[in-house]
Amino acid sequence: YPDKVSKTVHREFLGPVDMHAKNDPAAIVQAARSGECELATQAMDIFTSAYGAEAGVLALQYMPFGGLFVTGGVTCKTRDFITGEKGAEQSFMNAFLDKGRVTPMLMRVPVFLVKGEDMGERGIKLKAIRMLREAHNSRMPSKGHMCNSCW
Repeated sequence: YPDKVSKTVHREFLGPVDMHAKNDPAAIVQAARSGECELATQAMDIFTSAYGAEAGVLALQYMPFGGLFVTGGVTCKTRDFITGEKGAEQSFMNAFLDKGRVTPMLMRVPVFLVKGEDMGERGIKLKAIRMLREAHNSRMPSKGHMCNSCW
């Protein structure tokens, strides 16, 4: 659809002329959010549907009946598209549930959008603390240099 390309959005996506192309996806999200570019809106609808379909596949693999927590920077920055406030209505959930005869099982999986963008960092910090405690508890006690009450 070359005739539908918005030159303004395309330039913003590519970045300054005198530099390497930055290919900034935020330009597409912003153009779709404001409604200034039909192609950007279509791109976000396709992305949201693909994201929902993959989340559904993941839910089929792990069957998280306590909930599937969708997190990360992309999720936070595209939240209004995922929830259907912008773009195609409910494309994420429609794609999530579009799994044929296993759809009833997926309907039992609650989907949560986590607002925090740093969940990966939080998770690795928690893992590091647990590993440190495990290593500390498995060591032979020294001659009083460290005590278990310090941890």
